[in-house]
Amino acid sequence: MANQISFNETNFRVGDTIRVYHKIKEKAKEGEKTRIQIFEGVVISIQGSATGKSFIVRKMAIGSIGVERIWPIICPSIDKITVVKKGDVRRAKLFYLRNRIGREANKVKDATVNKPVKKPVSKEAKKTNTNAAKKLGKTGRKTGPKISSK
Repeated sequence: MANQISFNETNFRVGDTIRVYHKIKEKAKEGEKTRIQIFEGVVISIQGSATGKSFIVRKMAIGSIGVERIWPIICPSIDKITVVKKGDVRRAKLFYLRNRIGREANKVKDATVNKPVKKPVSKEAKKTNTNAAKKLGKTGRKTGPKISSK
């Protein structure tokens, strides 16, 4: 599937908010130092297949400036990836987020909030509902005794 990807048993898809822990090598006077920098944003695209997959993460920086980074899934500089929030989207590519400014740029529906929960109905409630339906009849109006006029 093109819009889902897994990295070290962490599955994520387009629309999810993720944190990418990226190793950075710095050259100092003493030698090379490595540190981990976190890049948190929304996955707007996943492309490729098998080992050639890559994904684009977009975050909002200071002053409502959008920053995008593209990572191949087989990248030695990625330490780990964590999913912050699952997103509920209907598209495979979320490039329309590029045109949004401010808070609107981060508006992706939360997958856990949007799922309707069905409440179980007790047997007594079902009986009262069917009794009420019988009283009302097919038309939904209360039916009384029929009076014939001659």
